[in-house]
Amino acid sequence: MRAWVLSIVLVLGVALAGDAVACQSTSDCEEGSHCAIQAGRMDGVCVNDTPNPPIDQQETVETPPIDDDSNDGNACQTHEDCGVGGRCLKQPGSTTGVCAGGM
Repeated sequence: MRAWVLSIVLVLGVALAGDAVACQSTSDCEEGSHCAIQAGRMDGVCVNDTPNPPIDQQETVETPPIDDDSNDGNACQTHEDCGVGGRCLKQPGSTTGVCAGGM
């Protein structure tokens, strides 16, 4: 009985963990996945067989430059001129301003 409950919890956990797809055979699953079926059941859940790539092979996301020199007080035309978290404060009608609030 305990193994049966654990099997149900495992299948439900996999099913609720994301983009789980119901299947009756591995051919119902995307490439790189297999159909995991609990004993005595007709339907199972597609399980990914592909391990995550090592950190050094994962896609990187470009981040804005850090304001190393604290651009506070520097002249600017846009917020991007002021580094991470910085804002370009301008007088009404002015095309240039002053950076404030950067890291």
